[in-house]
Order: sequence, then C-alpha cells, then structure tokens
Amino acid sequence: MKPAHRLMLAVVVIFLLIVGFLWIGNRRGASAAAKFKAELRAKGEKISFAELGFPKSENVEGLVRLTNAVNRIPNVPFQPGTLLLMEFSGPGRADVSWLSEEVVLNFRSKRITWDELQAHLNRVSDELAEIRQAVERPMRYYYLWDPTNFPNARYPYVAMRTAAQWLAADTVAALHAGDPHRARSNIHALVRLTQLNSEDPTLVAQMIRVAITGLAGNVTWEALQSPKWTEADLTALQKDWEEVELNQALELGILGERAIGDLIFAELRAHGALRTRKRFLVTPTNPPFQARLEALGVALTWNLAPDGDELLMLQHYQGLLECFRDLQKQTPWAVVKIKFQTLDGQLQTKLSGVQGFRHPITSVLIPNFTKACQTVVRNETQRRLTVGALALKRYQLRHERLPAELKDLVPEFLSGEIFDPMSGQPLRYRPNTNGGFSLYSVGEDGKDDHGDANSASPAKTFDLWAGKDAVWPAPEVAPKAP
Repeated sequence: MKPAHRLMLAVVVIFLLIVGFLWIGNRRGASAAAKFKAELRAKGEKISFAELGFPKSENVEGLVRLTNAVNRIPNVPFQPGTLLLMEFSGPGRADVSWLSEEVVLNFRSKRITWDELQAHLNRVSDELAEIRQAVERPMRYYYLWDPTNFPNARYPYVAMRTAAQWLAADTVAALHAGDPHRARSNIHALVRLTQLNSEDPTLVAQMIRVAITGLAGNVTWEALQSPKWTEADLTALQKDWEEVELNQALELGILGERAIGDLIFAELRAHGALRTRKRFLVTPTNPPFQARLEALGVALTWNLAPDGDELLMLQHYQGLLECFRDLQKQTPWAVVKIKFQTLDGQLQTKLSGVQGFRHPITSVLIPNFTKACQTVVRNETQRRLTVGALALKRYQLRHERLPAELKDLVPEFLSGEIFDPMSGQPLRYRPNTNGGFSLYSVGEDGKDDHGDANSASPAKTFDLWAGKDAVWPAPEVAPKAP
C-alpha cells in the first residue's frame, strides 16, 4: 500500500476505535445514569424544575418598583460602588470612613467632599425612598414563568447591585451627618435586599445575594462605630440580620444548575446536539467555518455519549450538595473544604485526556465552584460576627459593661450561641482591658490562634481574612461620645 493509503487507513481505524470507545461507554452509562437518578429520587432528591415546583407564581410588584426606581436614577458624576467601607488599616483594625475629612473612594476615583456626596444623594432621594419601600416584601424567586426559557431570561441583578450601592452611600452620608434614623432605614433596606430571590434555585441569584450581604456587613460595621444608637435601634438591626441565612445559598444554586443540566440532556435527546448547542450555549466567537466544524465535532461526541456524560454531571452535583449540607450540620469548613477539593480534583481528572471526549456537556455545564463556595462561607461567617457584635453592643448599653463570656448573651440577647462555620464551634470572644472586645472566627484553617489578626502570609495584606484568625475589627480612630 502507498504511504498515503496507509495513513488514511490508520486514521479511519483510530476514528472507529474512538467511536467504539465512546459508544461502549455510553451504553454502560445509559443504565447507570437512569439507575442513579432513581436512587436520588428515592432519597427525596429533586432533579427537574418540575420537581422543584416550577413554574411558580409570585407577586412581582416589589421587583417592578425596585427596577423602575433604579432605572430612573439620573446620571451623576459619582459611582457609589467606589466607596471604601471597613477598609483595614492594620491587623484587626479598620478606618471608619464616615469620620474622614473627605469621602473615601478607591484609588481610581477622584476624591469628593461630603457636601458633594450629599448633593448627589439629594438628586436620587425620591428613587432611594422608592427602593426602601420596594424591598419591604422581597419576592422569593425570580423563575416565575417558564424556567425552561432560562437562556433568554433577563435577570434583575444589575438593578439589585445598583440599589445596594446607593443605599450604602446614603448610609455613610447619614452617619457622617449624625443621623442614625436615616442610617438605620438604609441598613434595614440593604438587609432586606439580601432576601430578594432567597428561594431562587439558580447560582447567579444566590451569588448576588451573597455579594450584597458582604456589602451590607461592611456598612453595618461602619454604623456600629457610631455612639448614637439606642438599644431599640440595635435590636431592630439584629433582628434583620438574624433573618438572613446563606448556608443554603449554594445548595439552592446547585439544585438549579442540576435542573438546567437535566433540561439540556432532555433537549439533546429530543432534538439533537446542533439545536441544543444553538439554544443553550453561547454563540462561538471563532470564524464561521471553524465554528461550524467545532459544532459538528461536539455534536458527534454528544450523540455518542450523552448518558455517560449525564451520569458524571449527576454524581458531581450530588457530591457538591453533600458538601454544602455538611456545612449546615456544623461540619467545620476546614473539613468540608478538603472534601470539596477532592471532589473537584476527581472531576478535572474525568474531564481531561481521552475521558474528556466522553463528557463534553459536563465540561461546559459545571462552573468552578471554588471561589463561590469560599465567598459564601466567608460572608456567612461575617454575618454571624455581625449578629454577635450587635448583641454585645446591646448588652453593653443595658448593663454598662461587656459580658464575661459570649454565652452570657443567651437568652436575653441571643436565642442561642452563634456557631463559627470555620470550626463548627461557637465564635470566640473575650472582653479587653481597654473597654472593647475581641470577637473572632478561627479562620479557614480551623485553628484557634487566640484572636491573632496578624497576616498568615508574608504578603502582609490586611482584611478580615488575611489574619490567622478572622477578627471583628476595632476602629482605627473611635468617634467621640456625644
């Protein structure tokens, strides 16, 4: 045979071997995927959107008011997202932004005066009032209509973020002006905003909630540095924060991601790979001919191995769900993180090399949860520190001293001890000789370093998570009592 013929024959043989490999794997996966689904459902797992109860109906009045108010905000030469809040100045210390002579913005923004900031806020005062009213009854989920149309959905998350940033700016300005009533109404609205879409089974919905919770936590720290609060004010703020719960955020997000995967696999079997790719995946940016070739290649592998691919997706999502459910059972994050990293490593192994050809959908569907998971656990820990700090301030106002132990707050100021997600044990606390207190989480390593906020790395960075322990920061300069 001529060399060209031998090469062609070799290519054909290799191609047939790959096809056979994928086909055999698919046949094995077909029964395994169906069996695994049955096992999950027998345990009470909800896989499809229908099983999750969608579509649902919900009163959208609040969301409409919120988005309309945000859309009416006029263009002003100030971006509220540039405000620096709870900016760490050293280990366990942070600057109180509203005590500064000028408004503290990030390094990319020019500085403005407090009068200039207030002038901007006056221009949006009607919209802020509307936002505060709109979030009083936050809708629980955004998938109100047909969740199968998710590729064309237009989520309200930009409006939510914009509303949160303006509420934060108005809070800081109110604190600077010595107006705790105005500050309290803004923080109340901010915390209520974290409850918007709280039952929405989508990752993007839950992560915007988590992000707003982090912003609201920083704003609340700023507010707690004011000496003008009454116990009634602090009680109301604590009640708001106690209603927030982020531990279930990622569980809901993964349930939605799994339902999307179930929907895509059903679409694949009913209408083929090319239509599925066109409907559910982002339009390729490659030249048309190259994109067409890639589409045909993906279509081939999808048609050869959908069931084995689905099995991997189901197994990975179930593993993730078990990780996050462990957190809700007070399993320390230091333990869950190892389980999570092992699970992610196993997935990457199955998506690499020849095995990757058998799992083209899973490789596209499953996002990287590493950063998302860390952010959720951190912000939930900060939320619990915030609740603890509010309870301590209430105790101090009533008794004119701090408690000897955190458990002394129960049941008068707390219904029960506050557990640290990082350790699975109560948060650490001690009163200090200077009249302040040390309240902290043991940090992501799960080790109690007795409230050591010094950097755990040579980088010497300063923030809540840079230290050996995550310490509720003391103000660099405390405001004077009235």
